[in-house]
Amino acid sequence: MPTVRILLVDDEALLLGLLKRHLERAGYDVVTALTAEAALKALTGSPWVPDLLLTDETLPGMRGSELAVTLQARFPHLRGLLCSGYSLQASALPPPLRERFSILQKPYSPPALEAAIRTLLAPRGAAAAAGPAI
Repeated sequence: MPTVRILLVDDEALLLGLLKRHLERAGYDVVTALTAEAALKALTGSPWVPDLLLTDETLPGMRGSELAVTLQARFPHLRGLLCSGYSLQASALPPPLRERFSILQKPYSPPALEAAIRTLLAPRGAAAAAGPAI
């Protein structure tokens, strides 16, 4: 099975580093950025293509959901998790994201993050059989 590539975007540098190390230990290929703009710049002209976007919703400049819409236009297969310490509902996501993105409420544990990633990446029938996304 090929390695899953995760684009991780969060403006909290300490959290970004901790999540990167955790995800890499779990076997993921991770590229990080502190802002949405930095994430877009990192992907410009790069052969690296993300399978999953893991982003904070509240970022300086562009929101995580805006980044997700922009990236999904470039990478239609992209799935993702929007993380927020505020109450967000999946129905509040922009329409292009509703089928391929989920919301993960902060704070979350490493097992909850891993479960959310597995659910998003599972074939659609398997995800439905496993229950609702986190």
